[in-house]
Amino acid sequence: MNAVAKSLPMNAERVRYDRERAQAWLSGHLWRTTGVDVQAGVTTPAEREVRIRRVLADRGLADQVMGRFNGREETYRQFVRRAIGIELEADAR
Repeated sequence: MNAVAKSLPMNAERVRYDRERAQAWLSGHLWRTTGVDVQAGVTTPAEREVRIRRVLADRGLADQVMGRFNGREETYRQFVRRAIGIELEADAR
């Protein structure tokens, strides 16, 4: 955890900061693993969420294990729900 995150109390601002960092990390991860840039061009957070949903759906990644969290395997679907607050069941178009 970096110094900025340590200094922020757990409130709405901290949650927004953590979600932005998680979304930035996921965007880079998807770029490296799929070649799709969900941040291409000037985008809003809502547009990036739609692009993330689309990439995960189109590539069949939603239920693939992407790593571990608290000692348990975590899928892309679980990660985006927990870390970014995106529900993949929402319209991916």
